Amino acid sequence: MPLLASEDGQGMLAVLTREPDRRFSEMDITTLEDVVSGTRPALEASLELREADPVPELDPLTELYDRRAFHALLDRELGRSRGRREPLALLMLDVDRLTTINARIGHLAADDIIVQIAALLRDVAGREDLPCRIGGGRFGALLPGRDTLEAERLFERLQATLRERPFPGVGVVTMSGGATELLPSDDAAALLGRADAALGLAKVSGRDIVVAAARR
Repeated sequence: MPLLASEDGQGMLAVLTREPDRRFSEMDITTLEDVVSGTRPALEASLELREADPVPELDPLTELYDRRAFHALLDRELGRSRGRREPLALLMLDVDRLTTINARIGHLAADDIIVQIAALLRDVAGREDLPCRIGGGRFGALLPGRDTLEAERLFERLQATLRERPFPGVGVVTMSGGATELLPSDDAAALLGRADAALGLAKVSGRDIVVAAARR
């Protein structure tokens, strides 16, 4: 008996009996049909959710969401924020002077710093926040239900934690950040572009700061 109303036969229910000569009665069949009818909506909804919202991929080094997942999550959260009429903030982050760190202690030790920074970012982020590693020393955090000010506060929590934890061979490692929030006219590219521009401004303004993008 099909569990789902699909042409490819997905989800079949097979009922067996230990009595070889027994035939199912009309009442048995009706009961089974009632069971299937009751479970079908939940099964179909679960299948639709799985197909529309696949499990994001993780970065093998840090176990944060990777670059590909970041862009998929950005599209997803933008759509959700529009549908729910809720805010969405984006914080872009970059490790300062990573090239110098690599040259001083080597790539393996620098990778360990990236791993530890990722863990700290995960620790200071909220339960609903979505921290990602874009690549190298670059990170992004999507903050559903939050605004630019809360993205700045996330940066400040990470900054304070980093200042308390110097790394062997390099001392305190700093990061720069760019924060923004979803505007009515934004698509994913506009939101990301504004956060990246704010991050770039933080880099040229002395590093170790977060810059909030101006509302347009």
